Formats: sequence, C-alpha cells, structure tokens
Amino acid sequence: MTVSRAIADPKRLRRLAAFVRPEAGARLLDVASGMMALAFARRVREAVALGWDVRRPPANVLLEPADPHHLPFPDDTFDIAACGPSFHHLPSPRSALGEMERVLRPGGRVVLDEIVASEQTVRAAATRIDWSVCATAPTRTTCV
Repeated sequence: MTVSRAIADPKRLRRLAAFVRPEAGARLLDVASGMMALAFARRVREAVALGWDVRRPPANVLLEPADPHHLPFPDDTFDIAACGPSFHHLPSPRSALGEMERVLRPGGRVVLDEIVASEQTVRAAATRIDWSVCATAPTRTTCV
C-alpha cells in the first residue's frame, strides 16, 4: 500500500500525538494500518495495531490482525482507540466506531485522523458518523 507523504508525515503525526497527550501508561488500539500506533508508540506503554503498512514496528507495538467491526478484545481494554485516515474506507465506519467505544475503558478517547471527505454523495451518506455515539456517554468516552 502506498501512503501519501502528507498523510504519513512524521511531524504531522507527532503533533497529533502531542495534541492528544496520552498518559505514559496508556494502552492504544489502532484499528487500521498501524500509522496511529507508530505515531503514539513513544507516548504510550503499549499499542496494538490490527494491520501494519508502515516500517518495522517498535518493541511496544503488537500486531493483532482482526476485523475492526468485530474486535476480539474484551470491553474496557484500551485507553485510546484510534484510526488514521483510512476510516472512510471501512465498510461500516459506524460499526467500527461502536466497537472502538466498546473496548475503551471509562474515560477513554476515540482519536480519528480523518482528513479525506468523500466527494460521492452516496458514499458520503454511508460513511457519515453520528457523533452522538460519543455524546451519549460523556463520562465514558471523549472524541478527539
């Protein structure tokens, strides 16, 4: 898979991780290509990536191939659930977002680095996210 230089820009990814400010002992789940796991690796205790399309993973990044719509992790497992700019490519972003929320610990955060808007009306309607998923449980999940 070829990733745009702008999307994979290490400075941009470091700024995102700095903005989120994860706690040093945090566990992060990257439901896509591993780009978010790589961006946060220096700032979290452990990161789990469902895929790996970038360079060799750091020692604290585990690869767990899985379907982001049916995550194999128990509830309340992660402090951060993240997805890079491939979120709009998922067959059902709403379903994946629900799974991301499910595996978060109370107070956990969903981080979406979605920089691409769909230009196709039908696709845009299918991928539109109902952010009330985050708003319905403000003490449990924060969307960043």
